[in-house]
Amino acid sequence: MKITAVVVSIQNNTISVTPIQKGGCASCTAECKQKSKSFVTANPFHYPIKTGDIVSIENSKKTQAFQGIFSLLFPIASAIAGFFLAPLIASAFGKQSGDGFRAIGVLAFLLISSLIVFIISRTVLPPERPQISAVLTPDILNNFPCEEMQ
Repeated sequence: MKITAVVVSIQNNTISVTPIQKGGCASCTAECKQKSKSFVTANPFHYPIKTGDIVSIENSKKTQAFQGIFSLLFPIASAIAGFFLAPLIASAFGKQSGDGFRAIGVLAFLLISSLIVFIISRTVLPPERPQISAVLTPDILNNFPCEEMQ
């Protein structure tokens, strides 16, 4: 995730920004371009910012790597484990293992691991604030396709 935003308020160590929308989605009727919601961001690099500054916001590289490993590799590894564990599970229930049972094992392990990822990401892991990665110069605004900023 990398977006451009305007700093709307700074109170103590809490920085609120509003995303600058470049345009609306083709099939969306929510009109996000006019109704962007503010959110809180971090300034770990201690950039000198003030209200009205245009900043670039993104997640930390550590967070992106962890999200990729946890949300992609864990379900894929679980699906592979389901393929190889399906014959053991079938023999535990006294059934013959075939390709169909292996396919069910892959899908079941994939579904269970995806559910685990969903539950852990929503409950256990605290969301990390996106961080300011750069303060953009005013000359960028001249080429920025946003009606509100021109």
